[in-house]
Amino acid sequence: RDVTGVQTCALPIFAGGERLWILDGSGVDEVDPRSGARNPILMNGHAHLLAADGAAVFDEDNGTILEIGTPNLWHVDGRPIAMAAGDGKIFVATKAGPLVEIDRARGTQRALPLGDWWGTLALAYGDHALFAVTVAGKLWRIDPVKAEKTIVAMDGWQGAIDLAASPAGLR
Repeated sequence: RDVTGVQTCALPIFAGGERLWILDGSGVDEVDPRSGARNPILMNGHAHLLAADGAAVFDEDNGTILEIGTPNLWHVDGRPIAMAAGDGKIFVATKAGPLVEIDRARGTQRALPLGDWWGTLALAYGDHALFAVTVAGKLWRIDPVKAEKTIVAMDGWQGAIDLAASPAGLR
């Protein structure tokens, strides 16, 4: 069924719990999935990336990540190019290369020791794992706890513009 206003949005729609969020040229809107009504929750024409973890939603603007509706802020160096969230963490791939993990509860961040991720097109989180699509057309599964990466697909993902994973991950 059509959700009013959503069908005209050219940017991704994010889901968390029973909520939907849209990142568009004016900022972030929360969308009521029953009525389609849009409620602006962040006015920021420079918002670049969006991620959700349950009912928490995160916006990135020029390296600063904001948990919308809270005073929580984190800064990531290296020009963020993709972002995902899950299990209380935020993951950010940067143009400089590092894949950064932010632990929201502790307020700490670390670069995962998994090489450079400057070619990341999109990130998604599900089933306690991070998934990444790269310009080389590869799909990766990343276990952030073990700091291990596994190739899921060697080719075919070059044109990806976004990626989503269910709580059960990719099967």
